[in-house]
Amino acid sequence: MNKQNLKTKEINSKGITLVALIITIIVLLILAIVSISLVVNNGIISKADKAVFQTEIEQYEEQLKLSIAEDTMSHLGPREKFNATEYNDIKRIIPSFSRKYENELVVEEDKLIYKGHDKELYRKALEIGLISEDELLDDEILEELQPFITEWTVEDNDSITLPIGGTCNFTVNYGDGTGDFSVTSSSDEDRIHTYATAGTYTVTIKGKCQNFNFNKVNISKDKITRLIQWGVLGNGLTDNYYSFYQCTNLQGGIPSPSLNSFKKVTDFQILFQGCSSLEGPIPENLFYNCPNIWGFGSGYWSGCFYGCTNLSGSIPKNLFKNCIKVSKFNCMFRDCKNLTGSIPENLFANNENVQDFQYLFYNCSGLTGSIPEKLFENCPKIKDLSNTFSGCNNLTGTIPEKIFYNCPEIQSLPGTFSGCSKISGEIPDNIFSNCIKIQNFSGTFQNCKGLTGCIPKNLFKNCPLITSFGQSYYSGCFMGCTGLSGAIPKELFENCTEVTRFNCVFSGCRGLTGEIPQDLFKNNTKVSDFSYAFESCTGLTGNAPNLWDRTNVTSNSYCFKYCTNLSNYSDIPSTWK
Repeated sequence: MNKQNLKTKEINSKGITLVALIITIIVLLILAIVSISLVVNNGIISKADKAVFQTEIEQYEEQLKLSIAEDTMSHLGPREKFNATEYNDIKRIIPSFSRKYENELVVEEDKLIYKGHDKELYRKALEIGLISEDELLDDEILEELQPFITEWTVEDNDSITLPIGGTCNFTVNYGDGTGDFSVTSSSDEDRIHTYATAGTYTVTIKGKCQNFNFNKVNISKDKITRLIQWGVLGNGLTDNYYSFYQCTNLQGGIPSPSLNSFKKVTDFQILFQGCSSLEGPIPENLFYNCPNIWGFGSGYWSGCFYGCTNLSGSIPKNLFKNCIKVSKFNCMFRDCKNLTGSIPENLFANNENVQDFQYLFYNCSGLTGSIPEKLFENCPKIKDLSNTFSGCNNLTGTIPEKIFYNCPEIQSLPGTFSGCSKISGEIPDNIFSNCIKIQNFSGTFQNCKGLTGCIPKNLFKNCPLITSFGQSYYSGCFMGCTGLSGAIPKELFENCTEVTRFNCVFSGCRGLTGEIPQDLFKNNTKVSDFSYAFESCTGLTGNAPNLWDRTNVTSNSYCFKYCTNLSNYSDIPSTWK
């Protein structure tokens, strides 16, 4: 029996190898091309080589048929892992592969991935699983990905108004059989459509639309019920904007975009704010190709997913991987109480331009695990971390000692860990050692009932610019930290000469013991507010410092309320207790 017959017999035997299966896939891809040049390093291959190659193709086709019949394809699957040695074997077996497909079919993490742009081949690759799962589908190749498709639910004789703005030049099909309408401006009468019969309709937009913004045009915000496909509305425009602000009836999951869906978008500050009916996880590749995004939130009341209370699943670890221009993450996940799992350590690894994280995870009560020590390691420009983890009452572990180590620009930390009642352990001695610009510590550890041990004496030693340790009745730095114990260090505020407010600073810290140092506030001559400073600190003894003799104090209500173990309690002026 000659060598060729032996090879045929071996290939047609049962128990197809993984290498043969991968070869089969590659050959099918090759056959999908209308015209192919079989080229090797030294030019056109010989007629004899072509004949051998054609024979091999026929054999591989036969083997594929056997594989499908025996269900071996479903057993192995096209995404099964294989190693680089097998990959090189394939390149040797198919002479043309080394030149024609070297930059189109590649191995990534032991998987064969198609990287080319041939339309026919791309479709075949997609069908058999050779497009990476985390890669955005190319809408330049798959034209069906270009339309922007939404779903609307209406009553009899009900109208909807598309929330469009800026440059518009598109066709829209309202899904009720009335055909396509051309819209050439944001005031075009065909942006409004009336439905004769109640029902749910699919609206398809194809073309250019600069803004699709319910924050500006909210007439029909209660009638949009589903986002089906993002499409590419910004093609050819300088910028593109989306907002489904307060679309409370927007249901279902968030679809993944295509390659160019968000390429022109610069701002996602209120993308889904208030969309309380959105469900399911956040797609990991949602912001994969957003090279121009600068903001995911701005200020106290705006955030990309703020109020999306029904989003679930964990926060994708690579969600912001390519968003290198972002400077604001305000309220990004605020009130997303059904997000679960741990906060990814490298979530902001590539976001070195971020300055503002205020209310980032506020009230994300479903998040668990410890706060990653390196979470802000690559964000040296952070200025504001107000209420970042506030209300995350299921986060556990200790507060990382170096979480702010690489953030020398921080100016504000009010409420940062407020309400993180399951965080435990002692407050790290040097957690703020590099934060020389911090001005506000109001409510930083408020109601962190799991914190234990003594307050480090040098905790604020390197923070000379602090102006506030508490701004209102509910925002004292250590307020409600019932697990803290030991005496208050006399050096604690020694270098904080700019402080004006100590409102509620130790309020409710009933585990603190010993005497209040008489010189505790010696260097804090600018203080005007001591309201509730020691309220309910029932373990404190000795004499209270005579703060009431200070002429510049204008707010003193209940400063020593319930501190009945103080030796001079009866001598404290009534307004102070």
